[in-house]
Amino acid sequence: MEVVKKLKIHGKWIICKIKRSKSKRGFSSILSYGHLRIVCGEFYTESKIVSTLESLYSIKKIEKVFSDDLINDEYVYLLGEKRRIVVLSEGQNATSMTDLIVRNRKDIEKYLDKFRIEVFTERVRRYEQIMNSPIVHEVKTRHLDRAYGKNFYGLKKIVLEKRLIHFSLEIIDHTVMHEIAHDFYQNHSKDFYRILEIFCPNHKKIKDKLNYGVRK
Repeated sequence: MEVVKKLKIHGKWIICKIKRSKSKRGFSSILSYGHLRIVCGEFYTESKIVSTLESLYSIKKIEKVFSDDLINDEYVYLLGEKRRIVVLSEGQNATSMTDLIVRNRKDIEKYLDKFRIEVFTERVRRYEQIMNSPIVHEVKTRHLDRAYGKNFYGLKKIVLEKRLIHFSLEIIDHTVMHEIAHDFYQNHSKDFYRILEIFCPNHKKIKDKLNYGVRK
């Protein structure tokens, strides 16, 4: 079972997704979307997890990866660019052409949901043509636990992680190409990666950006 905890690593509060396993004696962790995903043995206490993470990640690395949020009360990253949020009902005024202007705070998520579908659908349609996919996919978006996207091949549907909208088009396109490559191979075989590398030769570097929370 996975639990979500906020742990203080090198003095900075970090969201950690922790899975304790009876069969695992050691400790492993990966950076994903600017949070830490941890798999460890059952005997690992929170203090031991913290000390282990502090030995694995330097202060400089933690500060770089977790420098700011994808979205908070003051700003939002959209397509890799940081944009100030202006809420008219709170008496705020726009000061830049890049400001995200909404009437009320509840409108922010409505705007993001609409923007996600518009952008994701456009990118999927673009790469369906470029990659000669035989499928026109239904495009959906939601929070995904262990992936950035999923291709439901039998349903002709691609689901993309909601938080992708905060990252650059290069990173979004990488995920889209990965999922469309599954139209040809429903696995991660050598043949699958051969297809992906034709259209996205630097896919490994782009995935590292995504895992390390790099916006663009």
